Amino acid sequence: MKTFHDPVRKKEPSDFSADLTVSSNQNPYRIFLAVPFLILFLLLLSSGLSWWQFEGFRQSYLEETEKELAFQCQLILPMLEKREFEKIEEFCHIYSRHPWRISIFDEKGNIIQESDCPPTNTNQLHEPEVHEALVNRTAASS
Repeated sequence: MKTFHDPVRKKEPSDFSADLTVSSNQNPYRIFLAVPFLILFLLLLSSGLSWWQFEGFRQSYLEETEKELAFQCQLILPMLEKREFEKIEEFCHIYSRHPWRISIFDEKGNIIQESDCPPTNTNQLHEPEVHEALVNRTAASS
């Protein structure tokens, strides 16, 4: 009577000693071939996460900058309508972080006012008291 190999058969303790021998077609160091691929995968994963984080920061920075510029334009527009160029220069000098140049043109394209100013390295627009004072001052002047 023939016996068939049972794949579900539990190994006897004596069977484990046979697993420790390496046949001629198996390389005991083949597991180390996966290490470069594992390192490459981790590098790609970390660079992808870094890029995703950078894009999120970039988008929020652009939205914040857009809101800030819109707010500054709302404050400057009444001064511009009244042609109070000195107040605009003062505003830009106090509340800008970067060097700037103001060029104001008339309807024909001629320059009415042009001025340069270095930054003061302050950004006081985010301080609540300054923000409120500017809004009140702008409302009072219009």
